[in-house]
Amino acid sequence: MILQKYESLINSNVLPISVRELLSQYTINDLRQLNDGFYSFDGMSSDDINLTRKTLRTESKENRVIEMHTNYIDIHIPLTGCEKILISIDDNIGNVCFASSEKEDYKLFKYMDFEKEVILSTGDALVIFPGELHATQLDVDKSKELAKVIIKIRYDKFY
Repeated sequence: MILQKYESLINSNVLPISVRELLSQYTINDLRQLNDGFYSFDGMSSDDINLTRKTLRTESKENRVIEMHTNYIDIHIPLTGCEKILISIDDNIGNVCFASSEKEDYKLFKYMDFEKEVILSTGDALVIFPGELHATQLDVDKSKELAKVIIKIRYDKFY
């Protein structure tokens, strides 16, 4: 997990240069102007890197699922509003996956141990790597509207 401001992320060495060049096509203001939906990057397969913009409501922890990806990095970027994300890198062998999709690259779990809480505000960027359990879209105080972007990057394509 890496937490930075979006502009700092695309100017840092955290991500490969090819990914930073793609992301630099979009400023935070550009991302805000997008309509909700799925986007691909020019010249790249959407299987390798894609962007989804969503407007939704935050929810309580009890209403959200815990997920993990095997092949994709997620970058969560709030555009308006705040969001709490719980994350854990603890690989609890007793935690049983109750649903999964190899095609959509997710595994869902009932709980996570040793979770850390991250509060994301407008312009933050949280990078979640394969194998890191996480629960997103959580209330900070109460349910509120949240506009966000999630960028998915195929790990084995760029690393």
